[in-house]
This record gives sequence, structure tokens and C-alpha cells, in this order.
Amino acid sequence: MRAFSARLIPALVAVTLAPLAVPAQDNKADILPITTARIDQLVKGLEAEYSVWKPAFDRDQKKMQAAEASGGSTASGADARARFDACSGPFVESDTAFQRFSRTFQQKYAGMSQAQMQAIGTRMDGFQRRLDQIGPDGDKAAAAALQDSVRRVMFEITGVPVAEQARTEARLRATVEKACGKEPPRQREQDQSSSEPQPVEGLETDTLVSEAGLRASGLRPRAYTILRERVAAYVLSKTEERELGDYVFTAAEKAALDQRMSALRKYAEMLSSTGHWQFD
Repeated sequence: MRAFSARLIPALVAVTLAPLAVPAQDNKADILPITTARIDQLVKGLEAEYSVWKPAFDRDQKKMQAAEASGGSTASGADARARFDACSGPFVESDTAFQRFSRTFQQKYAGMSQAQMQAIGTRMDGFQRRLDQIGPDGDKAAAAALQDSVRRVMFEITGVPVAEQARTEARLRATVEKACGKEPPRQREQDQSSSEPQPVEGLETDTLVSEAGLRASGLRPRAYTILRERVAAYVLSKTEERELGDYVFTAAEKAALDQRMSALRKYAEMLSSTGHWQFD
């Protein structure tokens, strides 16, 4: 578990929701042979995804550039965050009440459907974004109202009363701040100075991107997921020299992919940074 977030403990941002999601079992009918016609369908989906993804990606890049231009050191911010996480981690791990709450959440979450998982993730992401916009020195009343909203959502999932959540947060926050100081601003996990494509942040954006692609492709949800994943693996093996790993392609599929490679290369950056979509 990641170290705690003093401003949003109940959301369990520290738990990292995505890895808990269990992919649906693939139906053989959804594993489509890769043909030029199927690739053309996928390209329609990728084009729709790109129209949503690219503006969000560009906004993220501009935000990073503005932060660097303003004199804020991303590297020093990341170092401060790393020091705080290292200091606070043992306190979080040893807090019995918080760990019990965390385990309850994970157990309940793991039993949910993909749709439920995504809905919760989207809500929590929205709460966290708004808290980030308020900032540690912003409107205290607005931040408190958002935290209460999060606690109510967590009560629906875990059954842990809102008041009990608040008490656990307050006690843990006081302990950590006494030993580690105030929590520094959150940093992106990926190295900001990296020349690699930066991922578009937020489950809300990911949801808009993936749904746009699905609608435009005309394919069934899981069929689109699997086709996109396989094609992405092949494209990135060419554009970034990635290993294909367990992905296997017939000679006919490779020929179709090579024939349409010029159209697919346009989306390599997006395919590299957005990962794989999963639909029920």
C-alpha cells in the first residue's frame, strides 16, 4: 500500500485501485482474427479516442511546463514527496484501525464488477482532483465538505461510520505530521523529466477516451478491448522495439498489420500511455 494522503485518507488513493480489478474471462467469440477490415474498424475507434486523449495530453504537458517555468522544482518536489512517504509509511502500516479499514475496503472492492469498480474510481478521482485544486492552504470549508462526501461513499462500501473514519484520519494525521511534517503536494509517479510519453491523468479522462473509441468502432466491448490490446502490442513492438511477450500473431495477421502500419503509427504515443481498456 502506498503511504497515506493526509487530505484524503478515506478514499484510499494509497491503495491503488486499478491492480485490484480482475479482468473478465475472454470469450472465444470476442477474440477476433486481425484482418485489414478489423483494423479499419479499430482505427475508427482509435481516431475517436485520439480526439479526446490528445487535448487532455496537451493540457497535462502545458501544466508541467508552466510548473517548471514558475520556478518550482519538480525534482525537489518529488524528493520531498518520497521522503514524506518513506517517513509516514511505517505509521500507516502499524495503525491497526486504518489497516482494518483498508482491508475491509479492498475485500469489498475486489468483489465488485468492473462497472462498479470504474464508477467508484471515477468518483474518487473527481474528489481528489477538486481537493488538489483547492490545495492545502485553500478553502477549508470546501475541502472539509469534499472529505465528508468521500467518507459517505466509503461508508456505503465498508460500513465504517463516517465519524469513525474522521477520528481515524485525525489521529493518524496528527501522528504523521508530528514525526514527518506536513504532507507535501502529490507528484506524478512518472519522472517529470522523462522524455517518455506522459500518461493522461484521471479515470474520468480514461473513461471518456475508451468509451469514444468503443462507440466509433462498432465492435462489442470485449472484442474491442482484446483487438486494441493485441494491435497495440504489435504496433509498439515496431515503434518502440518492445517485446511481444505472450502475444502471438499468424502470418496473415502480421501481413494485415504491416499493411495498415502507416495508419496505426499515428496512435503509437496514445497506445503507449493509455494502457488497456476493460469493459464488462
